[in-house]
Amino acid sequence: MKKVLWLSSWYPNRSEPLAGDFIERHAMAAATLNRVHVLFVTKDNSGAPGPKLEKRKYGNGSGATIRYYKPWLPSGKLESFLSGIRYFLIFRSLLAQHVRREGRPDLVHVHICFRAGLLGLYCHYRYGIKYIVSEQWSVFSPDARDAFEKKTFLLRWTVGKIYQKAAGSTAVSAQLSAALVRKFDIDPPAVIPNVVDSSKFFPGQHSHSLFRFIHISTLSYQKNPEEIVDALAMLKERTTIPFELVVYGSPRKDIRQYAEQKGLSAHIDFRGEVNHDEIALQIRHSAALILYSRFETFGCVVAEALVSGVPVIVSDIAVMKELVTDFKNGILVPAGRPDALAGKMRWMIVNRYRFSSEIISAEAGRKYGISRIAGLFDSYYNKVTRSIT
Repeated sequence: MKKVLWLSSWYPNRSEPLAGDFIERHAMAAATLNRVHVLFVTKDNSGAPGPKLEKRKYGNGSGATIRYYKPWLPSGKLESFLSGIRYFLIFRSLLAQHVRREGRPDLVHVHICFRAGLLGLYCHYRYGIKYIVSEQWSVFSPDARDAFEKKTFLLRWTVGKIYQKAAGSTAVSAQLSAALVRKFDIDPPAVIPNVVDSSKFFPGQHSHSLFRFIHISTLSYQKNPEEIVDALAMLKERTTIPFELVVYGSPRKDIRQYAEQKGLSAHIDFRGEVNHDEIALQIRHSAALILYSRFETFGCVVAEALVSGVPVIVSDIAVMKELVTDFKNGILVPAGRPDALAGKMRWMIVNRYRFSSEIISAEAGRKYGISRIAGLFDSYYNKVTRSIT
């Protein structure tokens, strides 16, 4: 059992309970075969009093330490600059305390290259400890509005240095792995998908009198909510079969208003953010999931729906072809075609029983289950530590 120190750029915390929750699920999976400890530093924007340190335990001697700090100034360029300096200094101190208390780890594992990768570099130079990087950042997708190429020269140079000095890397999809190779001229990152806990996500029974679609996202530009609304408006004109779309995620008043303008108040139910257990329950009670993204690095909710035995309707982009086989566990729809999306939604309503919930769930469970993902991390740790001893 190896001792692996995780340095994470994103992690669920009291200010943002859902931020980077997929990384915590990765940590809990990896901790079944190795001793994992996560360090995470974040600005506390909750406005509520709370301790500076938060500890979490995952079993097997594994856990996480979250260090909070309060902003000194109102939001602005100066505060952002000072916050970046404080972040590094606080993280460095937390790292030093952990090494003194727990000893040198066998390996450092950075999650999301920027900003925690700076501490990976620090470990490389200060302690002589090798690090690897796991990536999920959507800026590396070619269609991202805030694509990596639009970042400042200093950020791009820093990220390049982080990857060049890493002993290895992983990505959650083959599409993202290839993008990182093109950008940084590195060896292809190993593909380790996101993990789904089958004790929470499993087939259930759709018990509603009307056909229920479910959509789970931040409703951002990436997730393309406007075209989903457009498709629903077209679907309403094409079928007399009752249907609804329940939406979970960050509330956006403009999207609600757009749906109302399209006359869809009776067909779309916006429910805001809920915890992971509630998401699992609501997926299980839905007939199909919709994710019509412009770009993705993986698609956690798609994997969760599939493990739940729920077929999906997704945009026909490269990464989705790694998760979805057309008309086997879901349907691929050309991107930017809400009329085509409406047609596939209507087809799904009429033909939902062509999909086997049990087969979909079993196949997805083999791909995204805890034991498989834990094994992939363990194998990669063995490979990297052998190469650096």
